[in-house]
Amino acid sequence: MDAFTIVALAALAFGPVLLWLGNYRSVWWRRAALLTVAILVSRYFYWRLTQTVPWGALDPKGIYMQVIAFMEIAWIAELLLAFSFFWSGGASKADRVRSRARDALTELQGASVDVFIDTVNEGPEILERTILATTRLQWEGKTTVYVLDDGRRPWLSELCEKLGVRWITRPDNKGAKAGNINHALGKTDGDFILMLDADFLAHPEAIQRLMPAMGDSSVAIAQAPHHFYNDDPVMRSLGTGGQVSDDQSLFFERILPARDRGGFSFFCGTCALIRRVALEESGGLPSGSVTEDILLSVHLRQKGWQTKFVDARVATGLAPETLHAMFVQRCRWARGAIQLLYLRSGLRAPGLRLRERLAFMPLYWIISPLVRIASLIIPQLYLLYAWLPLENAAISDLLKYQGPMIVAMGGLAAFVFRHRWSPLLNSIWGDVVGIRIAPNVIRDLIFPFRDMTFHVTPKGRGNKKSTERWMGVVVGAAAIFTLAALISGPYGRWDDPYVSVSMFWAALNLLRLLAVLAVLWSSATHAMETDPRLEVRLRESDGFALLNNRGARSVAGWKLREDALLPTSAFPAPTGVLVRTGADGRRSVLANVSPDGTLQFPNTGARAHLLSTLVALRVDTETRYRPAAAMRRVTLHMFGLGALSRRS
Repeated sequence: MDAFTIVALAALAFGPVLLWLGNYRSVWWRRAALLTVAILVSRYFYWRLTQTVPWGALDPKGIYMQVIAFMEIAWIAELLLAFSFFWSGGASKADRVRSRARDALTELQGASVDVFIDTVNEGPEILERTILATTRLQWEGKTTVYVLDDGRRPWLSELCEKLGVRWITRPDNKGAKAGNINHALGKTDGDFILMLDADFLAHPEAIQRLMPAMGDSSVAIAQAPHHFYNDDPVMRSLGTGGQVSDDQSLFFERILPARDRGGFSFFCGTCALIRRVALEESGGLPSGSVTEDILLSVHLRQKGWQTKFVDARVATGLAPETLHAMFVQRCRWARGAIQLLYLRSGLRAPGLRLRERLAFMPLYWIISPLVRIASLIIPQLYLLYAWLPLENAAISDLLKYQGPMIVAMGGLAAFVFRHRWSPLLNSIWGDVVGIRIAPNVIRDLIFPFRDMTFHVTPKGRGNKKSTERWMGVVVGAAAIFTLAALISGPYGRWDDPYVSVSMFWAALNLLRLLAVLAVLWSSATHAMETDPRLEVRLRESDGFALLNNRGARSVAGWKLREDALLPTSAFPAPTGVLVRTGADGRRSVLANVSPDGTLQFPNTGARAHLLSTLVALRVDTETRYRPAAAMRRVTLHMFGLGALSRRS
């Protein structure tokens, strides 16, 4: 390569990296980054497909090279489809919603809202808190809370009566969640429906934040982002809680807003306000898929209704508490997405444009797990068996064509996913989930409707499992295989330049596998918290104080939990009355505090008031983004030094 070519490629490759300093919300900055990556991807694939693939070869190595080429094409296509949503210009629909908020609230302030809490097997430790939070919802119109009990539990009927909400059940579980909600539709009459899963605690302003979207009469669903008050099992295993956001924040805070700009938002099952007229016109929630939420959005599109993203948190929920629970959840999501491909009422439905079919194509669930597994073994196969994934390619050609593309795509991800993406952390999340769901993906592609059971994500005290043992065995064997390749593969082949390249990628694969093993080991050997309580660290600006015979004492820096006030030190004992001073200067009594910090409430309403206050504080507080600290903790856990990370 001449000097000019080197400079030009470096400028293109590092363009998105330099754009990281720019405004990722600007459409022109995003389009410049996307065009840069498109140029480099096109250049790479022209070389890759015309020079390095033995098309038509039928020998084992030739077939292997062609399979790798197809997988690479599919992987890049999936990434480019995901990035393409960031091309859309103008203000997002969420931004336009805010500009009409005042008028919409004036027009709709008398609308009635039914709150649906769908439940089947959650325990009282989960449901009581959810119901209490909904009793504090603020809305001028009529609000009625319904607990839709598909478990037909007498104790839940009694709890609903005690807390002043309505209990609805049915004689069977036909249609799972969709059937439960459709049954309740015939017994309720609210203009709008606030949909909440059984473990989501509603913000007191949830309806007020979602209702402005309904000022547009074509909007059927206003979808808010999901927020969680506990660390997911991967974060807890690696000690990254409080350092970075959970993996779903990347989707809800970056990807879904980008989809919304292009008009491709979809219903995500909870934290959403639904217009009853639209839901009834579409025939209720569809039961043809185990993910009825996204299928409902597809049905509504066919009838001219929109699903709109609202950039405002309206509830906080319980993230999967164990790896087993997370795998149950993600396998269901993958199966439901794949079912869209086969359903006549899904992506094969008449009336959908090509762009709409592509926008809802489940490429991520199909391609990502398989590509991750392939990337974990390809370098080792060359080291041990000399299986080269491409032919007629010098190392200089790889550096010239593949190198700039990889750097540019990494820079683009850092740019558009600002503060929600880390190469190491997101790779660990992807590997943990991808390895586990890959067998399910293959099965569901062949038999998409064999398992139509709605596998509820396990929650609460009955959630005992931590991981599948077979996964630990497979990952451990892969790590040993990789180590063997690194030790024996280079022997007698140091003059082969591809050995050095393969050793580099194999070493990275070993680190990836060690990270997955660290997650599996930590999840299997440490007790999992199965009854997390909402907890916040109080700030001076929050207005809390402890009143006793010595006067008012600031509790800034203390932790406030649903059932206890936890001081920074044991002395003096936190005895007195917990109060809070509002923005208007008025002081409200929240609870009595016993010497051991336990909170005592005069009645259920007082407990609901404190819980609602905690929800608002937790939902409205941003997680600090500290990837360097998170990666330091991940590194310590990978090498069995997790105790040191807890001290840091």
